[in-house]
Amino acid sequence: MDVVDSLPYIDNDYDNEDTKRKVDSLIAQEMNGVPFVQGDYLAHVPPVPELFNPGFFKYTGPMSVEQGSPILHTEWQRVTSGRKLPPLDTSRYDVPEPSDPTQVTEWLKALRNAEAQAQHQTIRQTNLDTLQKTGPNTWRTFNNELQQTQSACEATKADLDRVNLDINRERQTLQLKAQRTLDTLEQQWMETTTQNIQLQLACEHLEKELAEMEEYERLNFPGTVPQTTTVTTE
Repeated sequence: MDVVDSLPYIDNDYDNEDTKRKVDSLIAQEMNGVPFVQGDYLAHVPPVPELFNPGFFKYTGPMSVEQGSPILHTEWQRVTSGRKLPPLDTSRYDVPEPSDPTQVTEWLKALRNAEAQAQHQTIRQTNLDTLQKTGPNTWRTFNNELQQTQSACEATKADLDRVNLDINRERQTLQLKAQRTLDTLEQQWMETTTQNIQLQLACEHLEKELAEMEEYERLNFPGTVPQTTTVTTE
């Protein structure tokens, strides 16, 4: 199968050393006029920010107008250094006994904490039940949407590939068709140029013979040879 791309199919002037030098000279001249550092075309582009630099992520808070994200930076340092993630603090889920069983206030404090923990566990159980009932279908719907989006993107890409291939195939056909015309015209030019050269040589030969004949008659028959004007061909 022939490769169809956007490259020229008949232009081979760049293979000529003189043409190559002229093209390279024009490119160098154009590059000298570009306001970039020679050899570094990305010098004017701002540097890529460090994603986990504390000053990259900005936020506005009540304590600071603008500062980085130290939490993300600290976590990145932990991951890069190979330290393990610290264990979760489960102390807030404990239901401790009153520190002083003889004090009513301590009992009331422990009771409020136990009620809060019970309510928290109830909410967690409700969330888990809801997730178990609706979660799978929600994920299936989301996955179907992702598949539809992927299919649409692939179809769009396939259409663009076909359009690109059709354009390149048309360019190839036009160039190959033009090549035949160019070859015919070049052959005609060469034949015409050759005929002109042969005609010029024949004219020069006739002019030389005419000049010799005039010189012979002038020497042998003085006064009988009229003055002639030599016609040259371009």
